Parts: sequence; C-alpha cells; structure tokens
Amino acid sequence: MQKREFLRPGEIQIIKQSLGDVFAIAAVGIPLLVLLRSVIPLSHIPSESMEPTLHGGDHVLVNNMQYLTKDPERGDIVAFDSGFRAGLMNREQVLFVKRVVGIPGDELQIVNGSLYINGDIFTESYAIGQQRDFALTKVTPGHYFLMGDNRDKSYDSRYLGPIPEGRIKGKVLLTLPIN
Repeated sequence: MQKREFLRPGEIQIIKQSLGDVFAIAAVGIPLLVLLRSVIPLSHIPSESMEPTLHGGDHVLVNNMQYLTKDPERGDIVAFDSGFRAGLMNREQVLFVKRVVGIPGDELQIVNGSLYINGDIFTESYAIGQQRDFALTKVTPGHYFLMGDNRDKSYDSRYLGPIPEGRIKGKVLLTLPIN
C-alpha cells in the first residue's frame, strides 16, 4: 500500500505564508479594535432627541479622552451614562447623546419657551420644539445640565437632573455615514 501525501511541499510553504499574514493582520487589528472600542467608540443615535443636529439612526464617534485635561463647555455635544442599564443581566451602560447647556455654577430656567441662563435669555440656533416652562435650577459643582436639541422629544436633565461630570464619557467628534 502506497503512502499518500496530503500536502505537497509547495502547499506547505503557501500555508506558512498565509499564517504569517493572518498573524500580521491580527497584530495590527486587535490593538486597533481595542483602541476604537475604548478611546474613540462608535455610538448609535436611537431617537430624534438631537434633531436637527443629529438624526435617529446616525452613528457618531466619541472622543473618550477629550475631558481628561479640560472640562466640557457649553455647546459641546457629549455622550454620557444615562444611569439606565441594558444587556445581559443589565450590566451594559445605556449612553445618551445630548448638548451641554449648563455648566457648574449656572442657574437655568425656561419661561414662556425661552431658555434663561444666569438671568439672561440664551439664544440657541440649533434648538427646535416647544420648550415647556422649567423651574429655576442651579447647576452644582461637578455637574452639567444636558439637553437634546429637539426639546419636545428629549429625555434629558430636565427629567434626569444635572449629570455628574464622571458620567460624561466624551465629546462627539463626528457623524459617520453608516446606514
């Protein structure tokens, strides 16, 4: 009975080269994946709460390093831990994306549809929807008042209260054209 070879010598060389290519791609791909998931993660906008700036179904990149050296500023669009949980055994943070409207020390209120910050009307070209009256609220140190641009369809600091700085995960960098 003749011994049968499964691989010819040339085929062995091709397999070795292919495995080398796989390891090279993994050596670059795995650290890149870790970087993207932890430093600049992709977030999904599930609702209309940030229209007209961001639309339901949009995907955004969030810079998680942005606020390590500086504080969020009024007008920044940020991703934050909403306090809600999802996923297996409710361990996964549910991130919301909203705009920073109030910074520590600010006093905010909405009267007759107008937003007042520290007693002055604050004009927002990006905000849409009817703003219902909201009682005077002081933003305490270490907290931020966040609101969606589409005020009628946003569950934000008007309901959640001012958000602790530690729950702000990062600044939205850009919208990706992903369907």
